[in-house]
Amino acid sequence: MNIERQIKDFRREREWLYTLITDPKGERFFIEKTHETLQKQFQEGLVRMAAFLDFAGNPHTQFRSVHVAGTSGKGSVTTMVAALLTACGQRTADHTSPYLQLALEKLRVDGQMIAPSAFAQLIRDFRAWYEKWQAEGKTLKYGEAWVFLTFFWFAQQQLDWAVIETGMGGRYDPTNVLESELSIITNVDLDHIKSLGKTIPEIAWHKAGIIKPKQRVVTAATKVETLRVISAEVSTQNATLQHVNLANDLSITARFNRYTLAGLPLKSHYQRINAATAITAVDWLAHDFGFALSDNAIQTAFTNLESPGRFEIMQENPTIILDGAHNPHKVAALVDSIKRAYPDKKLWVQAGMIVGKSAEPILHSLLPISKHLILSQPKVIGKPPQPLTKLHTLAITQLPNHPISLFPHVQDGITHFLTHAAPDDILLITGSIYLIGEARERWYPSTQMLQTLVEQSS
Repeated sequence: MNIERQIKDFRREREWLYTLITDPKGERFFIEKTHETLQKQFQEGLVRMAAFLDFAGNPHTQFRSVHVAGTSGKGSVTTMVAALLTACGQRTADHTSPYLQLALEKLRVDGQMIAPSAFAQLIRDFRAWYEKWQAEGKTLKYGEAWVFLTFFWFAQQQLDWAVIETGMGGRYDPTNVLESELSIITNVDLDHIKSLGKTIPEIAWHKAGIIKPKQRVVTAATKVETLRVISAEVSTQNATLQHVNLANDLSITARFNRYTLAGLPLKSHYQRINAATAITAVDWLAHDFGFALSDNAIQTAFTNLESPGRFEIMQENPTIILDGAHNPHKVAALVDSIKRAYPDKKLWVQAGMIVGKSAEPILHSLLPISKHLILSQPKVIGKPPQPLTKLHTLAITQLPNHPISLFPHVQDGITHFLTHAAPDDILLITGSIYLIGEARERWYPSTQMLQTLVEQSS
């Protein structure tokens, strides 16, 4: 099959997958539901997920796994754990969510995305199972379909390990059918409060739900109220808890060995705790499963690690940085890293958020480092953007007379910056992973990325 036909085949199957999105306009975001109703729906989804996997032969039981939850850093930790395991000679897959530009990003083995032709065939395989399922009068949601695709493909890859990021929460997340060897809870803060709860303990209860009986558990959480919930779940499950110990000198005291972050090519300050978390987890796995985590393996993993959309510098003179921070906790960590990297520097900031995200505290963190604010709107099926008028009102309420420009399309906002910026100016684009994905098209067009992937796999 030639390149054009492979790309067309990939897009056709991807478009079919999109038909499983039952609310493409995101109307559910504007329908008030009680917390109890939402919990019931989540529980039903987990039951449905388990039933469909059983129907299709339980592919998720065919590989060893690491399960990662948390308010912030779980995507980074997932890719870091996978990179470390790969550097240790372990054939490792990872699944993160959502993707920036290509659906293929969600399915990787040893850092390589699934080939477009393999993805198209994977959709066809799923479709065959799904049509049999439908014939019995049953259904499946888009997010649940992705979990099946992940597990079904991973089961075919002869893996040593799969590292799986939860979507939201943990306890009722569709990925929580896994009987993983190790669970990681990065941290807990306020996010998805409509779905998970309005307090830290409520949200922590959801995250801690990925802990399984007699399991290894690693956490970088430090808040007393979070640790109380995690410790209670660890006790209930007769599991074993390991805290991440990262000292000011960048040394890590893991369960079996000591390591250091000194000399590792980490792009931002906020990635230090994520790296320490990943190293702590792999130290434990290496000891228990008979492989070595050497300093050389750690250096190799982080040297080769690709983290698109995470403090990613796209160009210089003027500088443009992309970061997918999309909740108050992540944005606060990002701003701290910006201040460390560019002390006493005011930046242009371009931000946009989807409905349901806490815009006010996000803007509260971003405005003090901003010399000019550009407001834009992320575009994604099923998740409407926050109105620019609302964001504008929130911004001028916090900082009257601050320079603000409104550009619904992210690329128009970037062009505005480039037109008016001095060579030493910096633009930070943040607030939504989807916004970052759109922005990234300027430097890495997804059509070109897709063509390269087809060529590499041919």
